[in-house]
Amino acid sequence: MTVLTIIAALLVAAAAFTGLSYFNAHCEKKFGFKFLTKPLFVLTVAGVLLLIFGNEWRLDSIKTGGDMLNGIVLMILGGGLLAFLFYLNITKTNVLYGVSGSALQILVFGVLGYMGLFLLIIVAFLYFLLLSYAKPVWVINR
Repeated sequence: MTVLTIIAALLVAAAAFTGLSYFNAHCEKKFGFKFLTKPLFVLTVAGVLLLIFGNEWRLDSIKTGGDMLNGIVLMILGGGLLAFLFYLNITKTNVLYGVSGSALQILVFGVLGYMGLFLLIIVAFLYFLLLSYAKPVWVINR
């Protein structure tokens, strides 16, 4: 049963990737604008992460009785970045494609960025761990 679950997950991922590729190609042909690019990935991930970590900061401040304003400011910055993303996509395409493409970007890029952040932290920790066990090398013949 586990093998069937893995195969089903891979098929769903392949279908989603194919659908995203077709949507991106269609928008490029129709409007000359791609939704799935690196700069828009960075913009979307920055906005989503600011919203998530701002909300966490705000909730932690509520529990400890601290200042909630820092978390709220982060959430406003993240919301501003995502509002700019919507504005950019709508001006480059039309309202229907702009809103649906922006929602698609937030869904796909937000999840990838959030998971990628934790993967980056784990890799950086392992890299630091490996570097801490390195022995110094002494050059004798110069």
